[in-house]
Amino acid sequence: LILFKFLMDLLAFLLLSQSNSERRRRRQREAEQQRYRQQLAAQRRRENELKAQRVAEQKRYQQQLREQERIRKQQLAEQKRQRQAEQERYRQELAEKERLRKKQLKVAQQEKFRQERIHQQQLAEKERIRKEQLAKQRRQQIEQLQSHKQYVITQKLKPKQIELSNLQNQIATEEESIKGMRLERNDNSKKIIICVGKTGHGKSTFVNRLAGDTSLMADKGPCTTSNSAVSCTKSLQKINCGKLCIIDCPGWADSGGADRHHSNNLCAFLKGCGGIN
Repeated sequence: LILFKFLMDLLAFLLLSQSNSERRRRRQREAEQQRYRQQLAAQRRRENELKAQRVAEQKRYQQQLREQERIRKQQLAEQKRQRQAEQERYRQELAEKERLRKKQLKVAQQEKFRQERIHQQQLAEKERIRKEQLAKQRRQQIEQLQSHKQYVITQKLKPKQIELSNLQNQIATEEESIKGMRLERNDNSKKIIICVGKTGHGKSTFVNRLAGDTSLMADKGPCTTSNSAVSCTKSLQKINCGKLCIIDCPGWADSGGADRHHSNNLCAFLKGCGGIN
């Protein structure tokens, strides 16, 4: 019984201790929950306070923006009024300047017209004087021309007549040389050879060889030879060698500068002899 009682007491003590520990744990949990609820409440209060501060700051910021916008609008309105006033003053100044400019232009035009009338009168007077001088000069020129005409007839026409006579003699000489080719032109068996080339390239030497010159330099034949830039053949030379009629021509590009004259003579000669056959 004692043991049973001891066991029952021990069991009761254990149950009491367990219930006490359970109550302590429950009180601790309730205390922790209470602290957590207090912390949440404090956090919510802080959040509400921060939210209220942000709302207040936003309101203050919006008020500042509205105040700044009002001030900016006032400044813009003031600037607009100033610009309008400046534009009005500028238009008035332009109108005044335009009026003065038109007035000055009118005065300048009147002065210009007056100066033009004076200038035209001066020009008319100068033109009248110039015409008188021209008429006087024309009479003098006519007198000088008449005296000069007489001088030209007596003095300057004489050299021209001499030059014309020389040309006629030259033409007659060339025609005679062309007529001298009548026999060669009528003889069909006669062969005409014309040697052309630059001065000093051996035309006259070649003609001398064809004519039978057997000297060392071929300078003993009917044609005069030259080994320089000075042409020795001054006109067309005709050499008959049996059935051949050889024509030695003056050289081209010689120091005398008579290429045009030699070309004209050669063309006339070719026309007269009937060409090269």
